[in-house]
Amino acid sequence: MSFSQRQLATSELNDPGQLVLETVEALRIPKTDYFLIGSGNLALRGLIDRDIADVYLLADSALVKAIARRSGAWITEGYDDKVKNTTAHLEQPYLPLPVSATVRLGWPHYPLDFYRHCGNTDEVWGIPCLDLGLVMASKRALGRDQDVEDGFAVNRAIGEMATVQERQ
Repeated sequence: MSFSQRQLATSELNDPGQLVLETVEALRIPKTDYFLIGSGNLALRGLIDRDIADVYLLADSALVKAIARRSGAWITEGYDDKVKNTTAHLEQPYLPLPVSATVRLGWPHYPLDFYRHCGNTDEVWGIPCLDLGLVMASKRALGRDQDVEDGFAVNRAIGEMATVQERQ
C-alpha cells in the first residue's frame, strides 16, 4: 500500500471508503459544485476505518436546493454562531449512506464555507475533498469524542504509510 504525499490517501479503499465513494457517485452531481468534509473525507482517503454515519458535503447553494428537492429529502435550519445554516438531508435506497449538504457551517471555533474553501481541495478517488489539514483543524475545534478518535486514527495511518513508503 502506498500513499500520495499531496493527497494523503491510500492506494486501496477500505470498506467505509468504498461506501463513501459509492454514495457520492450515486448522487451524480458535478464535481465543481461540492466537496467532501468530515469523517467521510477521512474514510475516502483510507485514513480511518470505522462506520461512517453519513456523507457530509459543503456545496454550492444551487446544489443544496437541488438535493432538497429530491424524493426522500428534508431540510433542517438552524443557527451556528448567529449564522443561518440550512442543510439538505437525503436518504434513499440507492444511496449506501445518508447524505447531508450545506453551503456553510457556522461553528463558532471553526466555520466552514463552500465559497471560501472551494480552492482548498484535493481530488481523492475522483471526488473533491477538503484539504486534510482543514478537515483535521475542524475536528480539533469541534473536539467531540469521534473527532478525537479520528485524529488518533489519522496520525496512526499517516505514520504507518510513511513507514511503508520509507521501506520501498
